[in-house]
Amino acid sequence: MDDFTFDNFFDGLKQRYNQKVTGVNLALTVLDWGTEPSDIARFNLEIQRQVNFLLSDPAARRDWHQKVCCLLDDVSSTVQDTVNEWLYLSAMYWHLGLGTLHADKTKGVELLLKGIEFLDYCRGFIEREFWQIELDSKHVIPKQGGKTKAARFDAVKAEIIRLLKIAPPAGGWERKQDALRDIEDGLNSYITNHGWPSATDNNNKSKSEAELFALRERTILDWSRNDPDVKAVFDSVIKSKKRKAR
Repeated sequence: MDDFTFDNFFDGLKQRYNQKVTGVNLALTVLDWGTEPSDIARFNLEIQRQVNFLLSDPAARRDWHQKVCCLLDDVSSTVQDTVNEWLYLSAMYWHLGLGTLHADKTKGVELLLKGIEFLDYCRGFIEREFWQIELDSKHVIPKQGGKTKAARFDAVKAEIIRLLKIAPPAGGWERKQDALRDIEDGLNSYITNHGWPSATDNNNKSKSEAELFALRERTILDWSRNDPDVKAVFDSVIKSKKRKAR
């Protein structure tokens, strides 16, 4: 501690502040909020005017500090608004500190540290925004993947619907399984020409056509309950329980 000097301490604070401003600027550039962070976080003419006024008027400075306390109690509508407000406060506190150092080093350092503190708040909110974006993308990608996977079966479903509509028996089939048996040849012909869009078939090469159709039958029966289009066609060609009761 013998080699400690205030000048070295102050130089360290300046370096730390400038590094944090640069980091926040880069992060805001990635977020692309349309904000010019350098105009907010660094010294500019508007901040210079406000700082000079507050340094020259102690009463106005006290009033400004009270307004800042009220501002911090209010919840901004968006993260972007909060970050912008805190970047402004960071610049104000930092330059108020610079202007106070010559008269009161202790108070000046306190204000400088306050400026750094608000930059840290901003960085925390920005990191949270990055985390939220990443989290949202993880939810969207599986959802999109599920939709893409389901869409692979659209052509097969359309063929099943076509085959069911071609020539149902008078009054309809007794059971869904009966309908599938009657369209089995047509569906197998379609699959021979176009394939069945399921990766699991690669693991079923040793199975017979009957075994493969049984596996596919379970899938089709699931669609007959859960897919609105397939269900509607099955409902129209299968005898209802009410009709059978008569």
